[in-house]
Amino acid sequence: MEELNYKYKDIGSEDIYDYAVIKNSVRNILTIPRGSLPDNPNFGTSLYAYLFEILDDFIIDEMQDVLVREVVSQEKRIDRVRVVIKSIPEYHKLTLNIEYYIKDSEVKDFLTMTLRNNL
Repeated sequence: MEELNYKYKDIGSEDIYDYAVIKNSVRNILTIPRGSLPDNPNFGTSLYAYLFEILDDFIIDEMQDVLVREVVSQEKRIDRVRVVIKSIPEYHKLTLNIEYYIKDSEVKDFLTMTLRNNL
């Protein structure tokens, strides 16, 4: 597997990627509620729609599937996305682990986020 070094890398004939920029883009997609940007209402995810749901295994599986589809459809530089969500109800938080590969390469990166519901 190729080592992740966050430098510009030529992948293909014209595509140059900065891995940190891609990671920031994935983070933005996940943290911006869908419909909140007037110029781009399809940008973001529906993650916040699940804010007050009872997070059983069925809902968590659905969230993972939806987030994979939404991230892949909005960030064209990645593929093979895997989302794992862990609910920690006693602390009112969710932990999201997102793994993805840079398209047309074996470069793998990940992002971990913790979302808290401060009721």
